[in-house]
Amino acid sequence: MCTNNGSNLSAEGRLIRDLIDTGYDPRERPLRNNRDIVYVDVLFVLFALFELNDRRQVVSGSAWVELMWKDPRLSWNETEYDGIQYLNLDPETIWMPRVIMQNSAMESLEDPFAMHHSYAIIFSDGYIRVTVPARFVTFCLTNVVNFPFDNQTCTVTVSSPSMPGASFTPRNLASKMGDVPSNQWEVGLGDVYETVHMDPRINMNYSKIHFEITLTRKSYYFVINLMLPSSLINAMSLVAFWVPLDSGEKLSTAVSLLLGVVVFQIVVTDMLPVSDGDMPLLARYIFVNFLVSCGCLLSCIINFNIYKSARKIRGRFWRAFWFGFLAKIVCVRNDFGKKEKETVANSQPKPGEIGSGQLIWRYRHGRQTPNGSIHSNRSSPPPSRPSSIDGDRHPSSNGISSGAGKEQEKDKVKEERTEMEVIAEIVNRLIFIMFFILYLSFLIYWFVMQNFPSSPIWT
Repeated sequence: MCTNNGSNLSAEGRLIRDLIDTGYDPRERPLRNNRDIVYVDVLFVLFALFELNDRRQVVSGSAWVELMWKDPRLSWNETEYDGIQYLNLDPETIWMPRVIMQNSAMESLEDPFAMHHSYAIIFSDGYIRVTVPARFVTFCLTNVVNFPFDNQTCTVTVSSPSMPGASFTPRNLASKMGDVPSNQWEVGLGDVYETVHMDPRINMNYSKIHFEITLTRKSYYFVINLMLPSSLINAMSLVAFWVPLDSGEKLSTAVSLLLGVVVFQIVVTDMLPVSDGDMPLLARYIFVNFLVSCGCLLSCIINFNIYKSARKIRGRFWRAFWFGFLAKIVCVRNDFGKKEKETVANSQPKPGEIGSGQLIWRYRHGRQTPNGSIHSNRSSPPPSRPSSIDGDRHPSSNGISSGAGKEQEKDKVKEERTEMEVIAEIVNRLIFIMFFILYLSFLIYWFVMQNFPSSPIWT
């Protein structure tokens, strides 16, 4: 078409010339009255989540920030320009609100908003829509108490501190999510809200817009690779109680299992942030496994000391307590309880019989002896001593008696060691039962009483 100056321009060229090249100043706010307010609609579109670093407390991802406002200076009559309804222009040629990422955690001063990749759409009624791509790295204070069954809420804050609220006011805040792939998180969007802050430098208020991102951790990886192996190692620690003491492998087995639990504890510690608050759930679980493994190792040392001890249980009560009462509770078979009962039973005189004490008393006082004869202690001659001739007749009798005494001492020592072996087995089973009950109570407490978060484990 021909313009007023006779040059050949299309309808779009004439429209751009009439809108931009006829005194339009992009530094001027789009207001006809200085008391008016520019209302800006803000839309946050999340389409990628890169990482949530629990140790650094930062979240990174990509999004589109869409801004929409009205500029009366950029409106036209569609019929005068061949029915053109909108224009695509460079955002730098028009006025637009300048926004920043308020809670950015980027190490460099690079602007997270890629303005050179943005574009502006201007509609005939004066409304302008600018879509700006952004790669955000923002702070995210995580709460890992329920790790790996935790839910996190991160916030991306956008503001325009250089434009006070009298000239820039956000309106119609919204957020939506595209196809966000993530192997570790179930990604969702939370609330969108605005907060007003005072800038003491200019004594005016400005707005902050907060977009919440909700993250639910997929715990399948941690259950399979951390919790189940740790549980199996802990179960093997309990099985170590059943390794025979005389095999020589009981202590080495307990040490190896303890080292395995320590490795898992180091892995979990490297994954979690340093915090003086509550201990994470997985860390507590592995710590309990560590305590159980330490208890198994300590019990092995105690059992070895008892097993190698040469002491003897003295006292009828303690022998009945160990070899009778405790042995029956933990199902340890032994003959010491039976021998103790037989000894007690044989020491008691049967009805109608005379005990050894009564026999001695009657003999000394001239009473009737069991064969019916009466002796007097005063008139009876003292018992004759064996003559030296008898000793000469049997020269080997002293050697035989001394050899028998040594054999009895050896049997006595052997019997004492056998008693301590039985006691070591009793103590071993008692500690096993105690640790089994404590560990089972711990599992019931966490899986039933604590009520894990509603996030499914097998997601």
